[in-house]
Amino acid sequence: MRRRLFGLATIVALLTAFGLCEPASASTAAKVYRGRATVVVETYDYCSGARRIADRSRFSTTAELHVVPRLSGDGRTERNPFGWQFYVGNVGQPGSFQFASAFLVGPRRYLAEYWNTGRSSTGQFNGRLVQSHSNIGAAWNQFMANKPLVDCRPNLGVMLFPFAVAAGARINGVVTNGAARFTLIGATEESLYAFRIDFNA
Repeated sequence: MRRRLFGLATIVALLTAFGLCEPASASTAAKVYRGRATVVVETYDYCSGARRIADRSRFSTTAELHVVPRLSGDGRTERNPFGWQFYVGNVGQPGSFQFASAFLVGPRRYLAEYWNTGRSSTGQFNGRLVQSHSNIGAAWNQFMANKPLVDCRPNLGVMLFPFAVAAGARINGVVTNGAARFTLIGATEESLYAFRIDFNA
């Protein structure tokens, strides 16, 4: 049974707050697709000693895809065909998500690449999250949820916590000049949440 009160995701939030981690600025976005996302989240716990499903929720919320210039840092350039960020819900609030193809970390602007994505000439868009970078405190791809201060004892209090999305998440759909439609499926690193996001803009 897990009793950690804090983890790498907390460190990520602090690094971001103090400007040590930096995504591409939204102001540099070449195009923004605003639409709706249908989200399904399955919640798991280990309160019985083994992993079990504790809850399943489904909701609809606002979402935005930002297509941005590819990031460059420490002498390297992002390998994706374009940089992108995807925001679901009211970012920073429970139930929200944030994703980015790459991120600049620290004063030396280390390029942390997360997603390996591709787009065909007809707009087919797909990819995979190949590395979370939580090992260096730079897990920008996150799901926000309330975490009990003591596992399995929410009556003792909860804290808003950024859960890092685990490598292996996948995105598949279409992104054209006029529209974006895709599905993003993944889970968090501690296997406490699994999710599916269907986006249409």
